[in-house]
Amino acid sequence: MTGITVVLDTARLLDESPAGKASAARLQASYDDKRARYEALRDKGTTAAGHKKALEAAAAFQSEAITGLEDERARLRTEVLSVCRDAITAVMAEKKAAVVVDARVCLVVDPAADITDAVLARLR
Repeated sequence: MTGITVVLDTARLLDESPAGKASAARLQASYDDKRARYEALRDKGTTAAGHKKALEAAAAFQSEAITGLEDERARLRTEVLSVCRDAITAVMAEKKAAVVVDARVCLVVDPAADITDAVLARLR
């Protein structure tokens, strides 16, 4: 198999692509909802004992919410990359590339090997 290796800045893809922006908005809405629920739990209780129970419930919820948000973020990242796969594959074929590497794992990259702008242009 012959072909070059090209680089894709997946962080930019997630930040700048339409699918990435939509996923970021969904994640932000989920965060905002969880934050509001946490604050509502935290602010319950009118007595010292009731307030203590409210803080314990809020802390438990917060721990679950963080895990849930991390899971949702990972799922959305996978979803965005899947949606972008056709554009990545098309640019890869144009460049006659055999491999696409995430830019985050590269120490130094020749700018000519970076296909991020070309992929983003296809997605807009």
